[in-house]
Amino acid sequence: MSLVTGPGLSRRAFLRGSVGLAVTLPLAACAAPPPAAGAAVSEAQLETLALAGRTLWPAVEGLAGAEGAGIAQRAARLLALAPNAMQADVRRMLGALDRLAFLGGSLGGLAGLDDAGRRRYLFGWRDAGFSQSDQLWAGLVRLTGTLTYMSPATWPGIGYPGPWHGRLDVGVGLRHERPLAANPNPNWDTPFEARKGAADG
Repeated sequence: MSLVTGPGLSRRAFLRGSVGLAVTLPLAACAAPPPAAGAAVSEAQLETLALAGRTLWPAVEGLAGAEGAGIAQRAARLLALAPNAMQADVRRMLGALDRLAFLGGSLGGLAGLDDAGRRRYLFGWRDAGFSQSDQLWAGLVRLTGTLTYMSPATWPGIGYPGPWHGRLDVGVGLRHERPLAANPNPNWDTPFEARKGAADG
């Protein structure tokens, strides 16, 4: 699925609204509310991530998007296992997106923008031309895209059959003389009913 393309805020408008961006970006991130105990990011930041993902990776015919992939839930699980530095980077990025949403006309963060306004605001980061905005845009696209396509819900639409490990028996050695370890779940995410006689082989 291609990333949605479309016009953002005009570069001039974004630059006008972002005077002092080099100062406000780290301050905006620092002002983000801390996550709950044991969580890598806050619930509000997970909502921001979900909204950004839905905007950048929408569902189109035959292809599940970020919303269908449940990226907020996946992010919460994976970030809890991530290094502290990575967790902090994600918090800064999502905090900055919310705190600077006034550039797109919202004082209520990303959630305060409608779909069209959210698209203009996010693509404004792409088009602004600052090194900070380029970094934020690249990080946001990579994070939301990775979380989207990690989900098995997106695989049928792109023709990806899923990881071979645990699903395909490729044998061992040049002659494939013996199988790999028994496949615990050949159908990967989908439970299956054992075929009659399978246990006898």
